[in-house]
Amino acid sequence: MQYVESRAVMGRFIALGVIIIVVIIFILIGRSISKSKKPVQYMSNVSKLPDVNDVAGYNKALGKVFIYFGLLLLPIMSPLIFAPKHSLGSIVSVLLAMPWVIGLIVCCYIVENKYKEK
Repeated sequence: MQYVESRAVMGRFIALGVIIIVVIIFILIGRSISKSKKPVQYMSNVSKLPDVNDVAGYNKALGKVFIYFGLLLLPIMSPLIFAPKHSLGSIVSVLLAMPWVIGLIVCCYIVENKYKEK
């Protein structure tokens, strides 16, 4: 019995480590976007860079979006790790993942439209 409980605890620590690594990756991507000298394309399968009038402002705003959403991922996914299996906290955590992705896309789109050349 002790062995099964220690494996469950170890699994939770591994999951927390993976989530922290993903958050750090988002923060690093945000910092690299902020320091880029040319406009950054955040969507895949798009060959043309966005036409923006203020490249530094656009990159800084887009970098902030990635950093904020990376930091927001930690409280969204934490109930999935620390709540008991099949509890309300884990269900809410899974259900919040899709609005998180949609929010990231919408915020990036808003930033691009704000700095787009007219």
